[in-house]
Amino acid sequence: ESKDMNTFRKAAVIGMVVCMCATLFTGCPRPLTNKERDEQISWVEELNDTFKKDKFEYIGAQAGGYMEGPEKDIAVAKSKKYPDQEIWIMNRDGKFQTNYNTVRYTEDMEEYIREIFEERFYCDSCEVEYLARETATPVENMDFDKYLRKYAHFNRVKVIMYQKNSAFTWEDQTVNELI
Repeated sequence: ESKDMNTFRKAAVIGMVVCMCATLFTGCPRPLTNKERDEQISWVEELNDTFKKDKFEYIGAQAGGYMEGPEKDIAVAKSKKYPDQEIWIMNRDGKFQTNYNTVRYTEDMEEYIREIFEERFYCDSCEVEYLARETATPVENMDFDKYLRKYAHFNRVKVIMYQKNSAFTWEDQTVNELI
């Protein structure tokens, strides 16, 4: 092999190593500062103060994307009433929003939508899944009617209907019946 080819290979290897190091070490995520963590803990206390029938525990900051580190303006909490759900509270310019109302009204939304479908389509059974778990609302102890009027997302619903000894036809039941 020629001397120029060996020099080129060495330069290429050094260049690849420098690129790998630059990629790995320049985008390292920064952890929350103690002040940012304390602020997030106080946001979770806001949940405890607002929703007195539940108890929330601070888990940490919401994870950011690849190499971004934790989200300093989104805290994650655990709810005693809904232990399998991730509850978050977000601070946008001093205004707090959370997905807690969406989590607590998911079953009510599913029942509400099920009743609409069963009434309009005369089906024997209807399964509904409300898929809007990430919908944000203000940190407010609102009732279901207010949630339904202002924050419900009907475009994030999965419905399965069943009727014995029959089939749903386009002539008898159209999408227009839902509107």
